[in-house]
Amino acid sequence: GREPELAWVASRLADTIDRGEPRTLVVTGEAGLGKTRFAGEVERLAAGYPVATGGYVVPAGARVLTVHCAAFGELRRLAPLADLVRAAIGLPVDAAQVGRAQAEERLRRLVQRLERGRRRDSPGVAVAQLLTLLGYRGDDPGPDDGYALTRDGRPVGQSDDLDLEATPAAVAELLSALATESPLVVIVDDLHDATAETVDGLAATLERLTGPVLVLMLGRPELVRTAGIFTRLADAEVYALPPLR
Repeated sequence: GREPELAWVASRLADTIDRGEPRTLVVTGEAGLGKTRFAGEVERLAAGYPVATGGYVVPAGARVLTVHCAAFGELRRLAPLADLVRAAIGLPVDAAQVGRAQAEERLRRLVQRLERGRRRDSPGVAVAQLLTLLGYRGDDPGPDDGYALTRDGRPVGQSDDLDLEATPAAVAELLSALATESPLVVIVDDLHDATAETVDGLAATLERLTGPVLVLMLGRPELVRTAGIFTRLADAEVYALPPLR
């Protein structure tokens, strides 16, 4: 099984919680080694479900957000960031149509709850920026009767609307605010499918995180190197997933 690897993740999660500081792990493995299954086990472990860790004591349950990098499509550059926001507010990632009113209500309700428990000098969560990431612009209801139809954070025709500095900062602020309620585990699978722009967006987000946030990214080794993730995340701890014993 994967008991040693799960124990490794559990120890890093415990350290993240104890220190109250973010940490990034990158797990590489060839196709067919079970990276996605391992990510699922980490998700169960972090959420507090019983998982074999070789006797290692698992910390209390954390909030878990899991997303994937898209392999195809022109509108995928910031898809993982948009999906993280959707997961945080309880919207289905694969929903074909999500109305602006529903998305905005859920997002504002979450932000209001989070900001009640934060320090007064903490920067506020940029709701408008996050709505743009989800595919809505300005006060417009959205395309085709107010629905965001893409998974990358913008409908067709809005490719220039996203601020590639402000958007990762807004996502990082939301994730950091979530971590004030309970430890947060962010899982990004299929990293080898990320474009250079996706890697930049993810890295810019992770660099701005605060609080007990453990980030686990998984992908094939040669393609992860090509994507440049090791260059952008020099402090990430890298682990090569061995074949199952």
